[in-house]
Order: sequence, then structure tokens, then C-alpha cells
Amino acid sequence: MMMNRTVRLLLLIFALSCGGGLEFGRSGSLFAADAFVVQDGVDHTRLLGSLDRVAFERGQRIYSNLCVNCHGADGKTPSLPIARAFGVGPFKFGSDPFSMYQTLSKGNGLMGAQSWMTAEERYDVIHYIREAFMRPLFPGFQALDEDYLSRFPENVEAITSLGTSGKNRREVGGALSSQLRV
Repeated sequence: MMMNRTVRLLLLIFALSCGGGLEFGRSGSLFAADAFVVQDGVDHTRLLGSLDRVAFERGQRIYSNLCVNCHGADGKTPSLPIARAFGVGPFKFGSDPFSMYQTLSKGNGLMGAQSWMTAEERYDVIHYIREAFMRPLFPGFQALDEDYLSRFPENVEAITSLGTSGKNRREVGGALSSQLRV
């Protein structure tokens, strides 16, 4: 019993030192935490609630032009052998949309941050991945529901533009600097 606790403590310390960790929700699953901590000024609930066929098509365009180069086209066989195949196995950093958003935004493991994308583009790609690969192939796929959306804080002021330009916010500096982390 003591060995089990020691091993779990060491694993937790290791995971936290790497900037990660596992969050268990009310059901005990790895799908999502009881509540999400949002610090990026993005209205995640609105973006997730607006995912539709048009968002799927936008996500498909982005995936086909960029993501397919590493992750593959069929959801089962990545083009890059060390990349994630989205239709199989558990995800290392979480398979719910917010966890996937965090991976796209900050990078994790060998996946570099894709901070050049707007929040909407990130969720479009996530929507495409979930509907094209995860729903038909992924064991234990969980659809979005009101319980999941209720875990986000209310009244988040969304960052949608820079100054008065009216253009979508893009943090290209973060994309460049993310490659320099030690």
C-alpha cells in the first residue's frame, strides 16, 4: 500500500514538473475537470456552442492544409510516426475540446503551439477532428452537452480584435517564441 502511494506521488510530481497533470471530473473520467480555469479572455462556451457544418468545413480546410502533414488523413495512421492518430487510443493531454484547445494554444510534448490561429480557428479544427475521426473511431468518444459547457466561467469578455482594426486577434509572436522554449 505504501509503495502504491509513493509511486502515485512520484508520478504526480513528475507530471506537474512537466507542466501537466491529469484532471478527473465528477464522473471520475479523464474527459474534463469539474470546472475549467480560463485565463485567455476567450468565450469558450459561445465558440463551442456555435460549432456547425460551416465550422466543420473551415476546420477541414485547415486540417487538410496543415495538420494532415503530421497527423495523417484517415485518423488511424499519422504521416509522422510519432504524431497523434486522432481516431485511436487515449489522448495524452486530454480528448475534450478544451484540453485539445489548450494543446493547440500552448503546445505540449512534441506538439508545438499553434498560436497563429484565432480561437475560432482552433475550435474549428478541433470540431473537424472530433467529428471526422473521433466520433466514428475513438473508443469512449463523448459528445458535448450542457454539463460540459457549464464548466466554463460565465461572462468572459472575449478578445476578438486588436485596437480598432477589426481584424481577428493573432498572436504570431507566441508561435515564433514557442519554438525557443528550453
